[in-house]
Parts: sequence; structure tokens; C-alpha cells
Amino acid sequence: MHYELGSNQHAFVKRTTYSDWDFSGATQGAYGNNYPRVGAIRYAGLHNSVVWADQEISQITVALRFLAAGSNSTKTLTFWRGAKSAISGTGQSMIGAEMGSVSVANAYNGVRNIVLSASSNPALFNAFVAWLQAGQSETLAVYRNEGAGSGSWSSNYLKIDATIIYIEYEPKGSKGTLSASSIDAGQNIGLTIDPLDVSGTVTHRVQWSLDNAFSSITTLPAGTTSTNYTIPMNWCNQMPNATSGQAICTLTTLVNGSVSATREIPFTVTVPASVVPAFTFGASPSGTTGGYYQHIGKALLSITGASSPYGATIAGYHITGGEGTDASTSSVTTEPFEQSGNHIYTATVTDSRGRTTVKTVTLSVTAVSPITIYSFSVQRYSAVVGDDGQTDYVASSDGDHVWVSLLASHDPAGGNNPASAAITWGASNSVSLPWGTSASISYTNDRTVITAQIPANTSVLFTLTVSDWFSSATASSQVEIASAIMHVSPNGVGIGMYSLGTPSKPQLDVGYPMYARGGIAGVTIYSTNEQPTGGIWIDGRPVYRKTISLGAMPAGQSKEFSIGIPSGALGDVVSLRGAARLTGGDFWVPLPHVNTGAIETWGIKLEISNIKSDAKISVGMGSGRACERGFVTIEYTKNTD
Repeated sequence: MHYELGSNQHAFVKRTTYSDWDFSGATQGAYGNNYPRVGAIRYAGLHNSVVWADQEISQITVALRFLAAGSNSTKTLTFWRGAKSAISGTGQSMIGAEMGSVSVANAYNGVRNIVLSASSNPALFNAFVAWLQAGQSETLAVYRNEGAGSGSWSSNYLKIDATIIYIEYEPKGSKGTLSASSIDAGQNIGLTIDPLDVSGTVTHRVQWSLDNAFSSITTLPAGTTSTNYTIPMNWCNQMPNATSGQAICTLTTLVNGSVSATREIPFTVTVPASVVPAFTFGASPSGTTGGYYQHIGKALLSITGASSPYGATIAGYHITGGEGTDASTSSVTTEPFEQSGNHIYTATVTDSRGRTTVKTVTLSVTAVSPITIYSFSVQRYSAVVGDDGQTDYVASSDGDHVWVSLLASHDPAGGNNPASAAITWGASNSVSLPWGTSASISYTNDRTVITAQIPANTSVLFTLTVSDWFSSATASSQVEIASAIMHVSPNGVGIGMYSLGTPSKPQLDVGYPMYARGGIAGVTIYSTNEQPTGGIWIDGRPVYRKTISLGAMPAGQSKEFSIGIPSGALGDVVSLRGAARLTGGDFWVPLPHVNTGAIETWGIKLEISNIKSDAKISVGMGSGRACERGFVTIEYTKNTD
């Protein structure tokens, strides 16, 4: 228990025989003329609230405020009991029994503390205790009778104008000693009693408590000097956010049935180290079924059912492990497994006491191999009809179709890693290859994969791409331009070539259908003179071509341009097309350029008139159209052929 009281009066007289008290402060020591001062300090009410005779005092601290008197050296302060409870009479009449002296460093212009206990200034401590318990007065005298130094000044001169006395104490009663200062909940703690030595019957009551948890009160009969108590585990509920708490053993002393004193003996109750969070830590495949697979699989790691006993709450989760997993959550999905083999993950759960539980889970990850392409080739072939009339397919450098051979494999990973394959060629040609659940795909001279015609005069690069969920591979095969100049079917009727025309205009006449697998490369001639196109119209007549220049035409103008063939000679018109660059425009428009219902405004009309006499191309400009130049090309047959 603690008690404190400030002084309320400080006074001094210049001589022991004087009675004219100066209340500016309590002075000790001679101040000239060899007149020693007597100081007095009063603590009004020191005995009113506490009966000190019934208390055991363990420490007294006296705080004194020194004024700037004398020097700032170390001084000896001497206490005497005050002979009265009030400051009055002569200085000598205020001096009671001497209590003792204490050395005070720098007792000058500041507050200094004097600590008194059984181990610090014990003689003066005992004197102070006796003064308090005697209860005879509420005053102290400060006085030291010593000769003055040079000039009749005391070297021990000091002055005090304020003090506070602090007292640590307990009521008198039996003392108790615990078997341990700290103990786990669930364990037994003992109390040994040193009974109060007084006449009469001494008995005791004992109660154990921690915050809101209490034991029942045990009454010990006279002569019983020990007891014990098992700390209940449920006391841990009083410490949901800490691993220990301050408990109290309350020892009450009774003399002849009346309470003499009550002591509180503190001790520490700790939550046992075994009280930690509980939880389940597990894993399940993510992205795959039936297991964990390298490259394509992940794991869902989960902490479930986390709790902590005796009132604690869960404060945090932490999951770490392979693939850089580091999450402060109760569940996390890992990145794909980069390596096969064992993967260990650690889960840590922390409760509000700061206690942790750590669990691990080990996953066995199955290795998965990447895509492998063993072979890939694309080769030209020809369909050949043998003498037996059966069609045979043979590799040939001039074939216009190709067959495919390939072998590739992947790791199905228990059905979790589907694969796909495709062959691409040219700018946008592509074909997908069906790949089921097998580990490999294989084709040998397969003609059904690529059915497109590959011209014999074209070199084509074919690329095979095989992919699964984590890897891909490519391979290429080049089909070159056909090396054969001419191929004759073995059962054909032969080839005939002969000269036609004139030396200035030679011709080649093929008397049966001609198939040019690579196309026929030639020159399409556009001329203002009539040109044979080499084409044959549906009625068997040759097709001719002529281009006519329109020149510049203002808006709203119409012109006719003669085709230039004899009257009545125009047969069928195969095509009529043209283009014009508009005046002031930065583009060409195709002809005819007609907007239905608005030709008179901005369209350009194109037609052929007078077809039974002098056939002409008629061009009409809309009222909102003019052109800088234009051209019209007509393809036609003639009735004269």
C-alpha cells in the first residue's frame, strides 16, 4: 500500500532560545555570528487516516526542495523528532529526540530524494518508523549544532521550503511465502504462512484470484501454516491476448475471530506452452484431376477449422512453400509445378496470445515430358492408272497433290494434358489433325490430311505445330517446284503438236483438253487496237478485246465512241468495264458509276448503242460529275467469225 503527504509548514528561528519563527523555510546551520538555526517541518494530518502502529512500513521516501542557501556542495541533514505537533515556542522547545543524519549531494536550489529502507540508510529508516508508529507529533526538526567556519558562516548551511513524504506499507498480519513466483495453469502452487506473533487465537483465510476468476475462500484453523491450490485451466480465459497474467493470493489474518490484516501476495499465472492453435492443413489438385502433375498442375492449399482454446482468437495465417508460395491467408492456389518430386508446404497459424502452430503437407508431383516431333515430311505424289485399270499413287516430283508422313508424341498426364496439331502452308492455309487421348499421333503417306492441289510450278513450305497445355514444338517440310517437264499417262492416246498460222503469227493447236496444273502464265494485252484474247465464247467463236480512251469530259456531257468494227458485225458483248478519274478528285471510280434515281446528278452512265449498225460506246456524265480522263475496255465476239 502507498501513502503520501506534503508538508504544510516550514519555519526557522535564528537561535535555539528565540521564538520569533520565520515561515519562509526550514533552516539548518549557522548563518553568521555563530547563531545556529533551528528548522521545523509540519505534516498536518499524518495520523488521521492511517494508524501507523498497526502497519508494517517497508520504505519511506522524503522528497525535499532545497533553496539556494549555502553552497552547492554535499551537506549533512540531521533530523530530530518534533517535540510538538505545532510549530511554536522557542527553537529548543521544538527539538525532540535525535533520529539521525543523512548525506545529501548538492543540497542546493532543487529537489532531492532521500530513500529510507532496511537496506538504504537503515538506522534513519528505523528512527522514522518509530516516529510514525509512536504517533506523538506531526513535526520534524532539522538541526545541526556545529561551529561556524570563516566569517561565522556554517559550511552545512541549507534551507528547505517544501517536502513530500512517501510511505510504502502493509497492515500488520501473518506473512505468506509462495512455492513459486510463476506457475502454469493446471499446476499446483503452495502457500507457507509465517503466523503473526501475538497473544490470542490466530487463524487465516486464503483466496486465489486472477482478474474475474476466483477460488472459494479457504479457512485455515489455528496452527495450520500451509495450504496449496491447483490453478484451474479455465483461468486462461482471463488471458485471451497474453501468455501470462498477474494473479493474487489474498491472505487474511484473524485474531480471536476478528480481521487483523489482509495481505495480497502477487504471483504470475502462465498459459501452458501446450495451449496453441489447432487447425487442419490440406491440399487438393487445382487445374487437374487425380493427382499433381509437373508444368500443368497447381495445388489449392487450405487451412480449415482454425481455433485456439480458452478465449483466444485467430490473429493470422501464413502459408509458404514451393513455386514462391508466400501468402498471409487461410488458402492459396500455387503457381504451376515447375519441378517434379516432393513439394513441401508449411502452414502457420497465430492466435491472439502470439502462440503459433506449424503444420506441413508434402505433395508428390508426377513428371510430365514436353512435346516431341520425331519426323515430319510432305511429298508430291501422282495418281497413276496402271495397265490393269487400277489407280495407284506413287511419289513423283511433278505431282500436284501431296501426302503427309509424321510422328509426334506428348505426355497425356493422366488425361489432364490434351494435345493438338495443325499443318499450315501458304498465306492462310491450315488444317487441324485429330488427336485423341493417345500419347502419339502418326501418319504415313496420308493423302486425306491435305487435299488441296499444290501447283507443280510452286514451291510450298509446310509447317507442323504440336501443342499441349505447357509446351509446343514445330517442324517444317519444303515441297519444291516439280522437276518433270512433261508427264504422259501410260494409257494415253499420245501428244500431237503442229504448226499453224504464219511465220509472223505462229499458233499452237492442242486437239484435246489441256490441263495446266500450275496455271498458264501469259500476257493480257490492252490496246486501242482490236486484240484476240485467246478465249473461246460459249458459242465457239473467239473473243476480242479493245480499250477506248474517253479523254476529259465536263459535267453533264455525253459522248459516243465507235467500237470500230463493220456495221452489223458486233456479236455478243462478253464484258464492258472501265474507270474514270474525277476532276479535282484523288481517286478513280469504276464504270458505270450509277446511283439509282440520281444518274442525272452525279452518276456516270455507260452503255452500247447502235448495235445493229455502227456499234458505239455511249458515256454520259451526271450534272454533278466531270472527269479528267477515263478508259473503257470491251470484250466481244463478231458475227463474221
